[in-house]
Amino acid sequence: MRRHWMPLVIGAGLLVLGLAGCASPSLQQGRIGNLEYALVEVRDRQDRLADEFRERLDSMELSLLQQERFLQDVLAAQDPTKSVVEETSRSTPKSADAMTPPSATPFEADQTEAVPALRTPSEPASVPGPRLTPEPEVRPSPTPKPQPSASADSRDQNEAKELYDQALAKYYRGEYAQARADFFTFQERFPNHPLVPNALYWQAETHYAQKQFAQSILVFKELSRRFPKSAKAPDALLKAGFAYEQLGDYPNARFHLRIVIDDYPDTPASRLGRERLPQLPTTAS
Repeated sequence: MRRHWMPLVIGAGLLVLGLAGCASPSLQQGRIGNLEYALVEVRDRQDRLADEFRERLDSMELSLLQQERFLQDVLAAQDPTKSVVEETSRSTPKSADAMTPPSATPFEADQTEAVPALRTPSEPASVPGPRLTPEPEVRPSPTPKPQPSASADSRDQNEAKELYDQALAKYYRGEYAQARADFFTFQERFPNHPLVPNALYWQAETHYAQKQFAQSILVFKELSRRFPKSAKAPDALLKAGFAYEQLGDYPNARFHLRIVIDDYPDTPASRLGRERLPQLPTTAS
């Protein structure tokens, strides 16, 4: 009896092994196919993201180029004020040297002293006349250039502060175009004044107040680039982020707010950036 069952058991085992061997390659091929399909999907997604990034980058570059051209047109429109300042500076004498005729050069003075000696050839050489006695040469001393006095510096400081306060008062009165022109004149006439970063900031604010957000971004970013350690630098980056938000460019808005939070963590601008950042949409509308 046991001999009759043994062939059956051996045959069943061989059948199971054969079925497992047949199913195993097909199962592996199915898994490989799924992995290849997933890999193709990942590659397609990466290609789409790369294309979207390139399109966004091209759009940003085109937008910045248009903004720079517009800003140049705005600055060109403000040239009449600049020409008035230059005309005034031309009409003002630069120094006292420009009002006085040039004095005789040392070489001309030497010639005038040598002429009388050449007009007495008949005098005996052994009897020296008084005109042949060598005299010490006297050369004209150079005219000292006028140095800026403390009173002149004080006068310039007062004039700069007066012009800045005048421009700021126009901004608060809502006279944005006139305030912008005065801030620009201030920067041209006093490029090394400590209030230049503030003048740049309020010049950008005049654009922002008139909803010229692209132009305000250019000036805000110029301030943060030229004066990164200024007290107005974090405020400028914050307002640049707000301007990008107004334009619907939420990725750039989030980017600039993140810079304020990371680079200027202990400032009021950073606190406002942390409050506004979660409110921004994650995708452009």
